[in-house]
Amino acid sequence: MKRIILGIAIILSILWIYLIIINYPVKAEIVLPFAIGNYTARTSWVLLCFGLFTCLIDGLSCIWYFKSKTDLNKNYQLKMDKLSVQSDSDKSQVKILENKIKTLEAALEKLAKGKNE
Repeated sequence: MKRIILGIAIILSILWIYLIIINYPVKAEIVLPFAIGNYTARTSWVLLCFGLFTCLIDGLSCIWYFKSKTDLNKNYQLKMDKLSVQSDSDKSQVKILENKIKTLEAALEKLAKGKNE
């Protein structure tokens, strides 16, 4: 799956560079509604800026996505560790109680034998 995504990314990057090279001689007029006047720029520069901006936004979103995913994994691992520690402590408490019961039973048997004699 990773290779497929990487292949698609490489193909799209090559296509983007191809569009920039082909559109270099073409000029576009950019009209900004709140600015005074119109701006003329090469289409290749507009494509380049748009592509770089898109790559920046994609990179930031990937960082955010994978950071949240690793945080979820860490929280899950912490929860599982707490549950395992709790089950271990529960098992040790059961063993302690079993030992106390055995001790009390032995003391009760000694007391019963002492009264019978």
